[in-house]
Amino acid sequence: MTLVASPLTGNNYLTWSIAVKTSLETKDKICFIDGSFPAPSNPVLFKKWKRVDVMIKAWLLNSMIKEMSDTFIYCVSSKVLWDTIEKRLGENNGPLRYQLQREVSSLEQGSDSLVEREDSTKLMQFLMGLNPVFDNVRSQILNLEPLPHIDKAFSMVLRVEKQ
Repeated sequence: MTLVASPLTGNNYLTWSIAVKTSLETKDKICFIDGSFPAPSNPVLFKKWKRVDVMIKAWLLNSMIKEMSDTFIYCVSSKVLWDTIEKRLGENNGPLRYQLQREVSSLEQGSDSLVEREDSTKLMQFLMGLNPVFDNVRSQILNLEPLPHIDKAFSMVLRVEKQ
C-alpha cells in the first residue's frame, strides 16, 4: 500500500509530513500518530489496536527511502516513529530551513505594491509564529479572501486568547 506519492528523503520532510497526515486523515488513522488514540490497557483491545498500529508503522516506513527506513525501523509504535522523525527532521533541522528559505527567496513581488507585499509578509510571519492552540483561528484567517491586515489578524487571535 502506497501512503504518499513521494518518499521521504530527508530534504522533503515538510511536504512529506503534510501528505502523510492527509493520507492518514482520509483513512481515519491520524489518531495513531497524533496521540489521540493511545494504546488501550485492556489486553483484547490492545491486540486489535496493535494490529492497526503495526500496519500504520509499516505504511510510514514504506513511504521513505530505504536508507531512512533502516534508521527508524526500531521504533516501537507508529506514534514513537512519527515523533522520532519529527525530532530529527522537523523545524530545527538545517536542511529543511535551507529548503524553505530558498523557496521563500524565489518568490516574486508580482502585481502587489511594496507596502502590500510587506504587510502580507508580516501577516504570514505572525501566523507562523503562533502556538498550536491557535491552529483554528490561524486557519480561519488564512481562508479569508482577501487576507486581512495584520492588525485585524492580531485582533482575531487576541479574542481567541481571551476566551
